[in-house]
Amino acid sequence: GREVLAVPGEITSALSEGPNALLRLGAVPVTCAADVLETVGLTPAGAPPPPPPTRTVAAVLGALGAGAGGVDDVVRRTGLGAGVVAAALAELEVAGHVLAGDGVYRVLARR
Repeated sequence: GREVLAVPGEITSALSEGPNALLRLGAVPVTCAADVLETVGLTPAGAPPPPPPTRTVAAVLGALGAGAGGVDDVVRRTGLGAGVVAAALAELEVAGHVLAGDGVYRVLARR
């Protein structure tokens, strides 16, 4: 009689077997804080729209849209310098558009 929430994990990771099994059984997928708030009946506070991304940031975000990768992968995909890519990735991470873990950047799903 309780709502069950689970954070989806990568299908190749043994650590994701539990949450992914719960999702198959009907648990609510959680991809951001708004999912949790919505499940408990709250509405998230409206935030002002973010400014449009610069061309560099858009290129880096587009390169990550092709799949998760590290700084070197994004440099190869975009042709930008490593310093420029690292700065853009830091900006995207602070803005909540990408998540970094173990040197790999992933685009976060947005509604």
